[in-house]
Amino acid sequence: MHRTILENLRQRPGITPAELAERYGLSRYRLHRLLRQAARELTDHSIVQHEERGIWIVAIDPECCRGMEWLGAAAGGYRQCRQPGEFADGCCSKHSECESQEMTAFRREIAYRCAGATVTPSLLSELGFKVLEKLRDALRDVEPVTAAERALKERYRAALDAACAIIRWKEQRRRMARASWVPPELLGRHRESSVNPFEFALRKHFALLEVPPAATREEVLKAWRRLARRFHPDTQNGDEEMMKAINLAKEKIFRLRRWD
Repeated sequence: MHRTILENLRQRPGITPAELAERYGLSRYRLHRLLRQAARELTDHSIVQHEERGIWIVAIDPECCRGMEWLGAAAGGYRQCRQPGEFADGCCSKHSECESQEMTAFRREIAYRCAGATVTPSLLSELGFKVLEKLRDALRDVEPVTAAERALKERYRAALDAACAIIRWKEQRRRMARASWVPPELLGRHRESSVNPFEFALRKHFALLEVPPAATREEVLKAWRRLARRFHPDTQNGDEEMMKAINLAKEKIFRLRRWD
């Protein structure tokens, strides 16, 4: 069966795994095993598969990097990287997954600190600022040797910086809470002096209409008419925004005093 699939790949390069599995009525697991079996029979070629780009047979030069570069379906699909293999996995620095000893040690350290959980800024912020500073110093000493390692270092750096920002934000919130703390005895006095919260909220509206909070309905109406004549937009010195403000103040007072 694997030879049939291999022949089909030579005739139709770029066929997707889903199409190939449907054509022969195979499960994805069975297709994967057959592709591995077919790849073992190829001496100077390799099978590269991708869910969307399809499956391709690529010629392999043992002197070059074993990484693959996508050229596009019209250009023949994949091509082996032309750079010489520099690392133990036979790839160049662009395609190699090898790690330096410093990066391996750092990954183990951060995994230990996070108890094996996924490393996130929120989780790192629970370690404390001193531990984060140690981790940041250790990360600075890591010299990436591959592109994958450089990307990993950048992800760790961003996560550590975000964790430090979270700690600073929490500390700022605590300082603000301490600064705005009111003693219980003063808080009690405030509640006693402001028995009716609606009356307290109305004070600014009475002040805008230039009448005392104890003013009667007629006094509020008289003050509103006087200010309306002054600030109405049709007058010479009219002020539309001020007119809206005094209208709102009159409506609030009438509604909360139930004078409607």
